[in-house]
Amino acid sequence: MYGDALCSFNPIYGQGMTIAVMESFALRQCLAAGTDDIARRFFRAAAALIDTPWQITVSSDLQHPGVEGKRPVQLRLFNWYITRLFRAAQSDIVLTTRFLEMLNLIRQPAALLEPGTALRVWRGNRRRTHRANPPLEAS
Repeated sequence: MYGDALCSFNPIYGQGMTIAVMESFALRQCLAAGTDDIARRFFRAAAALIDTPWQITVSSDLQHPGVEGKRPVQLRLFNWYITRLFRAAQSDIVLTTRFLEMLNLIRQPAALLEPGTALRVWRGNRRRTHRANPPLEAS
């Protein structure tokens, strides 16, 4: 809702001002290339900048049952994985950092699915399950 006039983001994610700044750089590049067909060139560049943070926002919002919208299998799987990433990140600073880098548009969401990251998520949830379910002692 703040920062970007082309696309209104939920301010809780803090991406609107970042995108507004990125769009200002895109506008500068478009102007440097000349004013012919500037609107089309700028809106094409802005759309490319908006796409990833918009997908992050929509995916996150659709985790909540009260939010209306379609939840395709790919989105449900990604949100299932993100829930496990959050759990593992509680005790893994690398996962916390990777998530914050994605949220702050330093990395693409696909970076959270890289094999090394996925392994850390799996290990973090495996340890958590073992701690939550200690073996029963014989009486």
